[in-house]
Formats: sequence, structure tokens, C-alpha cells
Amino acid sequence: MSALANLAGLFPPHAEEIWHEDIAWQPIPVHTMPLKLDYVLHGSSNCPRYSAAFEKYQNESPEVLRILKENRENILYWSKMCGSNLTTIDEIAELYLVLIVQMQHNKILPDWVQKAIEPNGTMESIASFRYKMRTNTKELARLQSGFLIKEMFEHFAQKINSTLEPNRSVWFYSAHDHTISNLMNSFGLFEPHVPPFASSVHLELYKVGEKEHYIQIFYRKSGEEILLPLNIPNCGEKCSLDQLYKLYNDIIPDRDHDTECRLPK
Repeated sequence: MSALANLAGLFPPHAEEIWHEDIAWQPIPVHTMPLKLDYVLHGSSNCPRYSAAFEKYQNESPEVLRILKENRENILYWSKMCGSNLTTIDEIAELYLVLIVQMQHNKILPDWVQKAIEPNGTMESIASFRYKMRTNTKELARLQSGFLIKEMFEHFAQKINSTLEPNRSVWFYSAHDHTISNLMNSFGLFEPHVPPFASSVHLELYKVGEKEHYIQIFYRKSGEEILLPLNIPNCGEKCSLDQLYKLYNDIIPDRDHDTECRLPK
């Protein structure tokens, strides 16, 4: 639905494309695949190695254990008030998001909820950390976002070498807040927060002269109009594709999805 809404805004019909005077819309295809097969946008789907690595991270990460320990009293209180036993950062974050959506829809919320979801509060901080968790090790980043990064870099390489078929100027991926935070965190660019609705990450390829190219990355939080390029760690605001391959070599898969996701014997 988000993809369709974006395309309707980007490509309104003109002249002979207008088929109804009251509906400024034309059909544009959105290509999808079953979730279990979509390892580009949902890298952890059907990936036993990722599931095992993430479970180990949740159970053993000093940062995760510290957050749960330091906020034990709050977590017990929230559990009592919402009627659900909250034991993981994922569960706390899901509660936070549900409450935030209810607030945004002007639902009448009890006092404990208003206090719990106040800006820069404890629950928001825990929910924000959740968006780092899924890619917070090299192995997790490789299995979760690596195939998306690999595909984007391959498109850039093909564009530079004039071998891209079809020869598109823009590729759109439509997914979720986790897709954005996972990608940003894998690049080392994510500051913990809950990505707002309609956020987007932009990777742009620029050509300078005949043979020189560079890439910039931008992050748009919902309604921002003026974007500044992000400072890519150990590279800067303008990076060649070769530089990016070297920087992120350890999180770009060099085998097929099934092989990468196979549990080690």
C-alpha cells in the first residue's frame, strides 16, 4: 500500500493517460514476492543461521542484559498495567509502538500510558535500541541487510559500466521501519530512534567527468525537505563504489542465500 501511494504521488497521469476526471491516478506495477522468499528486503526470513545468531545475541549481549536489568521495575509495572508479561526488548518495543499509534489517533489513554510514552522517556529509549538489535553484529548485519546492500551495489556497478538492464535511473524499495534501521545500522549510520512513518533512505550515484563516480547516502525522516549527505564512517560524504565495497566487504554475502543461512555443523 505504501508503494502504491508513493507511485501515485510520483507519477500522476497526464494528457491521454487521464482516464477519469476525478481520479488523478494511473496503474503502475509493484513487484512483490512471498515473504519467505524475499531475502533482499527481509533477510532474516527463512534463515536458520540468522535466527540462531539473533537468539544468542538477545541472550548473551551485555548491552541487552544491562537494559533489562536496569529497567526491571519499570518493565514489571508496564507488564502489570498492560496485562501482558513483558520479558524481551522486542515485546516492550511492540507495546510502545501500539501506544504511540493510539496516541496519534487521539485515543483516550490512561495516565500510566501518557507517562510511559513521554518523549525521551525510558520506554522510548528501549524501543529505539530495538531498532539496532537486529543488525548489531557483523554476522547479523550480513544476514539481515547484506543481500539488499549487495543488490544495490551491483546496480551501481552495472550503471557505471553501462550494463544495467533494464537501464533504469531509479530503483524503489518499499518495506518497513526495520528495513531502514537495519540498513542504516549495517552502514554504521544509525542513531537509535524509532523511524517515523514515511521515512526513507536514499543512495545516490553521481558521475563526474567521463570515468569518475561517487555515491552519497541520505536519510529522510518523514517530512524533511532539505537533505544533507551522511558522513559514512572511514570514508566521508562522497565515496566511490570501490571504497564502499572495501568498507562493507565483511557484511556483503559472497554465497547464495541458502548457503549463507545454513547453520554451521
